Amino acid sequence: MFPKIFKQLFKKDGTAQAIAMHRLVETLGKKNKRVIYDSFASNFVYGRSLFKFFGHKFDIWILKKIIPGLHEHIIARTKYLDDIIEQSILNGFKQYVILAAGYDSRANRLNIPNDINIFELDQSEVQKRKRSILDKIVPRSQKIIYIEIDFNKENLTQKLLDAGFDANKNTIFTLEGISQYITKDSFKSTLNEINQLTKQTKTKIFFSYTDIAINESPQDLFGKNYPHPGKKINRIKKIVDALGEPWISFYSRNEIEKLLLKNDFKLVEIKKLEDLNDKYFKSVNRVIGEKNIFNLENFVVVQNF
Repeated sequence: MFPKIFKQLFKKDGTAQAIAMHRLVETLGKKNKRVIYDSFASNFVYGRSLFKFFGHKFDIWILKKIIPGLHEHIIARTKYLDDIIEQSILNGFKQYVILAAGYDSRANRLNIPNDINIFELDQSEVQKRKRSILDKIVPRSQKIIYIEIDFNKENLTQKLLDAGFDANKNTIFTLEGISQYITKDSFKSTLNEINQLTKQTKTKIFFSYTDIAINESPQDLFGKNYPHPGKKINRIKKIVDALGEPWISFYSRNEIEKLLLKNDFKLVEIKKLEDLNDKYFKSVNRVIGEKNIFNLENFVVVQNF
């Protein structure tokens, strides 16, 4: 009964809403205590009134009871990617492609110049809901191009070119929190398409991947004395299964590096929550203790040769 209700309520945007929920909870914090601020997030979350009623401190406490460190992991990933986008634009990147954009709000909440073209791609149902909500709260920007796509059936390259993508402009592509939800063949195909599409210019890609240790030795993804890591992994798997978007693909670092090399990309850096703990949480007096460190994903930045 529970999974059926979830699937009916969230349809095809369960994961997108969950990530927006974490951004909402973080935004509710006091200015000197929060890592990110997203005024758009609440508009996409069912039950947002409850989160607002209970407030940041209580919401964080509840999330910690369910899966310690997951909220901080997602917020660290959000902030890290925010920084990458802003720095890339300062370094001369002129196009920004968001694959499986969900309810990503960077196009509206980051200070992105009007001469930067932003292409947001996702399935039709999610795109339509997102646009209908945003159109009520913010004027639609000409720099944001929304593209509806079925990644299983339609060609990414053709969709981008038809929408005005310029293969001669420096471009950053992002696939935030996506790789575990798609087949390895789909992920490989996406990297190959990006490689072929951007041969003539400078390209940077951000993506995250879940380590294969999640199945073989889940304790390796957690800090020292983290409580019952195997049970927490199973809890997350049950939640994403209930949302109708199960995890299906996991990678080793060696596998990722080989895949990148095959597609003419080189690794710039890999980060995870424990690497970003001091940078983002210490500055707001919220350093995450070892027993709450959850390195669910590796955050990867790559560029072409």
